[in-house]
Amino acid sequence: MPAQLTCEHLNNPLGIGRERPLLGWTPGVVQTAWRIRASESCAALVAGAATRWDSGWTTDRRCATVWGGTPVASRERVWWLVEVRDAAGTVHSSDPAHFEAGLLSVEDWDCGWIGCPAMRHGRALLFRTLFSLDRAVVRARLYVAGVGLYEPRLNGSKVGDRVLEPPPVTWTRRVPAAAYDVTEAVQPRGNVLGAIVGHGWAGQRALLMRLEISHSDGPMTVVATASPYDGSWLWQVREGQYLADSLFDGEEVDQGLEPRGWDAPGARTGCDPAEPRTRQWMQAYRVPGPGGEPVFTAVEPMRVVATSAPVSTRRVRPGLTIVDTGQNLAGWVRLAAMPAGSQAVLRHGEFLDADGQVDQTNLYQAAATDRVVFAEGGGDYEPRFTYHGFRHVAIEHPSGVEPRVSICRVRSDLARRGDFTCSDPTIAAIHRLVVATEESNLHGVPTDCPQRPERQGWLNDFTARGEELVHNFNCAAFLNKWLDDISDVQDRLGRIPDTVPHHWGRHPADPLCIAPVSIPWLLWRHFGDSAVIDRHWPLMTGWVDYLATRRDAAGIIHDTNWGDWAAPAEETVAGSIGGSAISARTPGALVSTGHFVHMARMLARLATVSGRVTEAAQWTTTATQAAGDFHRAFFFQESGRCGYGSGNQACNALALALELVPATHIPAVAAALAAEVAGRGNRLSTGNICTKYLLEALTRHGHHDVAVAVACQHAYPSWGHMLDHGATTVWERWEHLTTGGMNSHNHPMLGSCGAWFYHGLVGLRDDVEAEPGTRWLLTPGVATGVDAASAELPTMRGRLSVSWRRTNEALAVEVVVPPGVEVMLAQPHGYLGEARTLAAGRWEIHLDLDRSGQAAAARVGLGSK
Repeated sequence: MPAQLTCEHLNNPLGIGRERPLLGWTPGVVQTAWRIRASESCAALVAGAATRWDSGWTTDRRCATVWGGTPVASRERVWWLVEVRDAAGTVHSSDPAHFEAGLLSVEDWDCGWIGCPAMRHGRALLFRTLFSLDRAVVRARLYVAGVGLYEPRLNGSKVGDRVLEPPPVTWTRRVPAAAYDVTEAVQPRGNVLGAIVGHGWAGQRALLMRLEISHSDGPMTVVATASPYDGSWLWQVREGQYLADSLFDGEEVDQGLEPRGWDAPGARTGCDPAEPRTRQWMQAYRVPGPGGEPVFTAVEPMRVVATSAPVSTRRVRPGLTIVDTGQNLAGWVRLAAMPAGSQAVLRHGEFLDADGQVDQTNLYQAAATDRVVFAEGGGDYEPRFTYHGFRHVAIEHPSGVEPRVSICRVRSDLARRGDFTCSDPTIAAIHRLVVATEESNLHGVPTDCPQRPERQGWLNDFTARGEELVHNFNCAAFLNKWLDDISDVQDRLGRIPDTVPHHWGRHPADPLCIAPVSIPWLLWRHFGDSAVIDRHWPLMTGWVDYLATRRDAAGIIHDTNWGDWAAPAEETVAGSIGGSAISARTPGALVSTGHFVHMARMLARLATVSGRVTEAAQWTTTATQAAGDFHRAFFFQESGRCGYGSGNQACNALALALELVPATHIPAVAAALAAEVAGRGNRLSTGNICTKYLLEALTRHGHHDVAVAVACQHAYPSWGHMLDHGATTVWERWEHLTTGGMNSHNHPMLGSCGAWFYHGLVGLRDDVEAEPGTRWLLTPGVATGVDAASAELPTMRGRLSVSWRRTNEALAVEVVVPPGVEVMLAQPHGYLGEARTLAAGRWEIHLDLDRSGQAAAARVGLGSK
């Protein structure tokens, strides 16, 4: 039966922000037609009603569609289900699902921003109001938008389990809003609604809150900031226990300064003359908004996704303990309560210095230090307004008191998607590095690092890591949010900056920043989201149109900021560590022009699938012309040697992987690339962008053994070199550095190999010529030294599973194909058999080793279907 119903890529979301959301499902059968029914209640839906929408039967294989009923209204909850018809005409129905809209227009808020301008800088603020209820509660929703991080409080408890809310955006364009179901938290008579607001990503503190309480009779009760409903609602602000908070530097907390019970029923209202002025509650200021309107975005919030104990705790001296988490990660330490009046200081770092102390020299200006003064009854300490990238923590504490800690991993709560295993221990370990690095860099946007005062959404990094991310994490909602962020900062000329939200880097961005086009492509191919194409067509075409204006008379784009960034130090313009990480032998114009062609080709295909026939033809022509310009400008053939640019690994790999090499030259360029790699002892010389292309080009063009040898390499530069030096996440540089400067030990941009593990080693690749998710190409990536590999990857039609294992005489391949999907199996080089199509079911296939050079049929065993 159909299952896994989603709205805006989430299960039963509360607080969506679109009037016409995207609905998706997994059919569970070979779907020939589908129908959606929706009603205002679950009971009505189950009874057969479709009061909100009946799509009627649609004959196609899509597993996602945009809401086609009357637009969804603010606050509306909709129940829906999907029916699918299989090839035999049998109708299968899903269980009901639901979604609920947030406030879809700024007028729905009907309240104002509060804050505390021009005073109490550096301190988090407390806000609260008291209200009473005299009627039974049917439903209660709390809507919150904040500039600065906030924690909503109701009747003495935190509301929900979100942390570091809201995620980073461009506040002048859009402010993320969240909805909370607080029906069970409100109570008859006295209630207290409050919030703690820190500086967060924006460095400001302002709050917009609206609590709506529905009753079985009479009007709704509304409690809101700067509310016009009733002047008796008194909002107040007060300094509390948070003496300082900074996302990058950490927190300073004094539990003794927290007014006990300030957010609990029974709290006193108004000012208390007996209290010192610095501890009195005061009228909150109504402040101007940040410029952007509050917008509800369906996206996974940040949460504490896991907790663990440290792997070791070492007492350096009385009062100083160093904790090793065993894993470089993003999050914080939860410190158990200590004696009242005692102070603890927690300093975070990625590695230890020569003396075994926590080393913070690579953190730039980030202090990454939390301080807490404990008080009687104050409880454990856990940060609210900061997070750290770290493996080690030095804890200064009272002598004679041993700290008790838990390690909290914090990130956007994206579920894992794919799974990969490999018999080679190096490759298996690299996969773990890649996944752990992504887990450390998903914080509202795909960040570059979690430890220093940067933590930016670098678009050039995403060019490398994007495909790896969609294989390993269910990131559809997350990337939709970031795409909105990118659209927010595009100017009227179509330009975008290097980072989004923009704080670092240059404007306009490096032309290799393909995210405005590649994200819609990935969302369409992997998650069936075609709505994103229409929504962001101006963003996509605006950026590529702008780049087209930067082409010279020969069709070449010379604009470049980073190019193939962070190649091995000897390959950079500096020639060693300490200078620029720009590649010395990979022309920026080659990288920029190659990616322009790549984007134009994607636009041509996206225009076709979205019905833009004229634009599809125009972009096809542009791509063809630009590819010819690229070849004429950068190809060389001399003295029996040919290639592109300088002929180094990066130039040739990019040209091959982006299909910029005419067919007649492909064998020679691929051979030149393989020879150059082998001549270096199977060591790479590429940076963040072209490392991805190196593995892909070698595998795709007959040199898979060389690609595997590069991946398994332990000599510098390599991922194995990182592992040999204790890495648990991917480094920013290929070099082993434990000093200051550009030296993050938790940086995803060199982790692009994570995608190649799936489509190069396992051999499973999306057939881009077919409807998304319906056809996959499989050529097992058998190579010297690798005896087995497997992968599982969810498709829109179910989970696809592939594993292969070789023996001395044969290759055993197992494939589980979900209904409505087909896998085109081709035998790898050196094995007998013919290409064949695998339909839904479980397949066990044995390919004999080719010892004679004679073709023969594979032995195929078909399991249960």
